[in-house]
Amino acid sequence: MSGAISFRPEPGAGAESPSVSRILRGAFEDVNLTLHVREIVGLAGLVGSGRTEVCKAIVGAHRYDDGQINVGGRPVRIRTPRDALAHGILYFWEGWRREGVVMCLSVRQNITLPILRRFASGGLLKLRAEGRFADEMIRKVGVRARRGRTQVVASLSGGNQQDVALAT
Repeated sequence: MSGAISFRPEPGAGAESPSVSRILRGAFEDVNLTLHVREIVGLAGLVGSGRTEVCKAIVGAHRYDDGQINVGGRPVRIRTPRDALAHGILYFWEGWRREGVVMCLSVRQNITLPILRRFASGGLLKLRAEGRFADEMIRKVGVRARRGRTQVVASLSGGNQQDVALAT
């Protein structure tokens, strides 16, 4: 499998399933699918079949030429993976374990590592702000860690490790 897409709306948000209608690009055409809450839709196919490109187009990592993505019954334009995440649409790429997490670091450290500068001032790390951000992402993505943000990623289940990768 090249990748998978999942829908995890904000708590309290409407849980009407997103749908993808007839998105087109050179590598694929006429793709239609519907996501359901906390369901993972995996796309499989031969190398070069366009499966990776479809996933990346849905989450805004690649452009598509035509078609529509709806969330909550309304068309949305997802231009970046951050836009997709804001709509509760997540992408699991096949290399997430190699490229998405540092197993020996904590959940908090993994989540904030790509944006660590945001929590630094005068060469010091603002731990409270970093912790608040990590807690928000843990809640948003649905990471289940017995010891919360301090738990080492290697000690989490595979699904929770994947959730940490998505929160980064």
